[in-house]
Amino acid sequence: MLIAEIKSNLSDQVNNNFCEGMRERSNTFPTSHSDISRIRNSALDLQHINKLKESYKKILSDAAKEINIDIKLVPVMIKDTSSINAKDYVYLGSCETEFVLDMGITLDAEGRLIFVNGQRKGLIPGLYNKYLKTRKYCCYSAHDITNKNDYLFDALHISEDGKLTGRMKDSSKQYTIDIEKNSKTYSLSASNTNITLRLTEQEEWIPEDIKFERNDGITLTFTCKNNALYLSEFKREKNTVNYREYESIITLKSLENYDILSIKKARDTLQLETIHNKKKRIIYLNPNRIELPNNIAKSFSHKPPQNLYSALGSDPHEYYDSGQPFSSTRFGNFSSKWIPLFGDAIDNFRINLQKSKYQWHEKNYQKSIYIMANAIDPGIRATVSTIKNFSNLCRTSEKTGKISGDIINMNNNYTSLIENLPNSIIGDKDITVAIPNLLKSLKNDDQLSLIKSNDISIFGGIARGGIPFFPAYFVGFVGALSKKHSISFATMDNNEISCSFDNRLTGLIALLAGTGQGLEKTLLKTANINYFTILPIESNIILLSQIDKSINLTSKIDKKDLSRFIEKSSRKSDLINFLDEREHNISINKKNEYTNKLSIEARALEFRLQMGTGYEPGNYVVAPRSTAGIMLSGDIASIKYTKETSITPDSNERKRKRIELQALSPNARIVRENKIMPIVSTEISNNTYYLPLPIIEESNSKNIVSRQAYINKSYQNTSDVDFFNNTEKTLSDVIESLNDMDMEIEKNHDIRCLTNLEMICKKNNKIKSHLFTRRNNSIKDILIHKDFIDSLKKIKNNLLSKERSSMGKNINYHIRTGYKLTDESKRDKENLEQEIAMIKDNPSQLNSEELQLLVDNLHSKVKSFKENATYLLTKIDFMSTGYLSKFSSTIPNLIFYFNDRKSISLTKQLGNITFEYNKENTYHPSRIVSNLHFLE
Repeated sequence: MLIAEIKSNLSDQVNNNFCEGMRERSNTFPTSHSDISRIRNSALDLQHINKLKESYKKILSDAAKEINIDIKLVPVMIKDTSSINAKDYVYLGSCETEFVLDMGITLDAEGRLIFVNGQRKGLIPGLYNKYLKTRKYCCYSAHDITNKNDYLFDALHISEDGKLTGRMKDSSKQYTIDIEKNSKTYSLSASNTNITLRLTEQEEWIPEDIKFERNDGITLTFTCKNNALYLSEFKREKNTVNYREYESIITLKSLENYDILSIKKARDTLQLETIHNKKKRIIYLNPNRIELPNNIAKSFSHKPPQNLYSALGSDPHEYYDSGQPFSSTRFGNFSSKWIPLFGDAIDNFRINLQKSKYQWHEKNYQKSIYIMANAIDPGIRATVSTIKNFSNLCRTSEKTGKISGDIINMNNNYTSLIENLPNSIIGDKDITVAIPNLLKSLKNDDQLSLIKSNDISIFGGIARGGIPFFPAYFVGFVGALSKKHSISFATMDNNEISCSFDNRLTGLIALLAGTGQGLEKTLLKTANINYFTILPIESNIILLSQIDKSINLTSKIDKKDLSRFIEKSSRKSDLINFLDEREHNISINKKNEYTNKLSIEARALEFRLQMGTGYEPGNYVVAPRSTAGIMLSGDIASIKYTKETSITPDSNERKRKRIELQALSPNARIVRENKIMPIVSTEISNNTYYLPLPIIEESNSKNIVSRQAYINKSYQNTSDVDFFNNTEKTLSDVIESLNDMDMEIEKNHDIRCLTNLEMICKKNNKIKSHLFTRRNNSIKDILIHKDFIDSLKKIKNNLLSKERSSMGKNINYHIRTGYKLTDESKRDKENLEQEIAMIKDNPSQLNSEELQLLVDNLHSKVKSFKENATYLLTKIDFMSTGYLSKFSSTIPNLIFYFNDRKSISLTKQLGNITFEYNKENTYHPSRIVSNLHFLE
């Protein structure tokens, strides 16, 4: 049907163009050379018509070449890698696919696709899995259920543009392979799964030489013969050396006893299938690392080339055990996050060591030595860089109140991030070229961000020992300053890029006063060392003052103008002129927040495991100390003032002011800390005082109980009237308030909350409804679709197992829920609208006092309704955010801390789940549809 429609459209379009040309000709018969030229270029021109036909023929041909087949994934548990085809194995994280696939794929003996979903492991679980547990590979065989005969393949490889490509069995036809859809439907009666592959026919498979063009312009051609790797052709410019008659073997230095069974291209690397001691391994060779003319390769990698998603934290090959076949374990991939106190410093050293080795292999020796110096830098570079960046504190310069001057020079600030991306993702590291090319691989709603941040903090304190307040006490202060700039890009449907620029400056100072340290009791000690102590209770009162300033500029830019925009960011005058031309696409939001807070916190039953000793008379040091205890805290009173200005693309300016008052917000959590802290004593006026000096400190906590403030008031306006001016409400105010109500809301959650999401909620807090007095209000307790609940648990555990934070890379998974107003709340809203209409239609029947009384009553009803309206779950969006960071910092301590960090991040949409309801049961979904962009 699709092909017939295209043919019909082709014929109609050609006929229309021809008729239009005839009409033009009859109106203006050519009388001059210029007229003849004009008609030659018109739609009547046969060349133009032929081009038009060719373009439609191409559309027709493309439609005919694309095949969608429904498949069923049949689980297969494989224990031995000898049962897995290594020759056709491909890591899908190297491919440019519409789905997020961080697993392997190969072919079985019949030619069906086999997805290999291994379990990645860190160091300790990996050692256990390797030596004490039988290894298993959870594989899925793709069976074609659309056709009587499966689409079978006899070879797989990755094309130069990153597409997974397979050659049809017993044929020369080849297809790119992608997953079109992964959909599941759950209803009260049954459930079904629909997974669709999209095969797109390519040019016929012609056996060709495996060629690579190196960075130095040399083209090398490889072949595999007699279990060895050979160079069959060398080409530089017009000079070609053919080795076919006397083949030149490539010496693989660290693979001397390995046999090469097969080779193929994997993007910008050579994938080698090897065997050694009866174990098969897949190893990757970068042709740029081959020394010429000696033909020696010294550097290899166990890690395949990466796409953007893999490079930003999801690649299993960067774990100790990747869980993939034909990949060896790597001790160098252990995670430093579990190392107390020094985890970040160790990561920084390892990252720079890797970069230094890479530059050494590339023969950039001077750069390699410079990077190695950074690896052992205790924080000098971070201190200098941070102070330099804070010398120009987020100053705002605007032209005609519209264009912000806070867009920083992207080329100077973010080129180093682009250079850290693998060549398989982007070859040209020029940021004006790299960013547009990166965006081509993103789908709508994906977001690419470049982030730069600097932090400074300082601490000081003094204490007296003894019984609390007789005379023991502690006083101190904490100061911090943070500056952050980010640029975010997102593709849109209309061939435009949404660019968002965000500048933030945060400063705070906190004053502390407390007591209780003198109550510490030693439980285990020797003559000079305290090993184990307990602190029964310690309390502090904290006065905090904080200021947050932010400015956000959002603009829509044509894709073709993006490179020019990035280039102009280095020159303020050019940038402002560029943005002035696009004022109709720019919106600005400025927000200043001022917070003052009085809090109290108390620690109870804090156990301290430490090495505490006196290093000279009167002085003491704990090196290290690990503590765990319970912290009870709460805000006695908090006041926040917000001033916000918004400028829309049509030059409308809206100002808003808001004051929030809160009091009595209790909180309890378990706290764990690690620190190294000398304590210096000094004499002042014949009294002994102690100066705590926490050189290194880190802390983690987990909430036990958290409650919203018992007192929570807010006042706001959008004009210059007094906040507390209790002017009488008008009927228009009531109508505006009701119309401003959200019919749909969204909430963000950690992936850990997936099975505990609320089916019904209020906008700002949890629901307390009589409908759920006997049962909870979470998905797992309400829904009766057991298959769906099991699937949610599997998804949650699967994504949690892939979260990571080490070696400058971080990836986490989160969800966004969508809710719509329940039918019950809709009826309540309609009733209020009717009451408003009655007053509005009959104002003359009431005197002014009666009218004002009704309006005030209505205003109270609307306010109460908006606070208590309930919303029903309609959608769950799955998302991931991966980071690649370049950072330098001082060792984390409270006395002085400087941090300089740059990051590139990708927020990717991973699909959604929608809930459909019928009128018979408005609180239980009749149908649930899951459309995910990954395989469970």
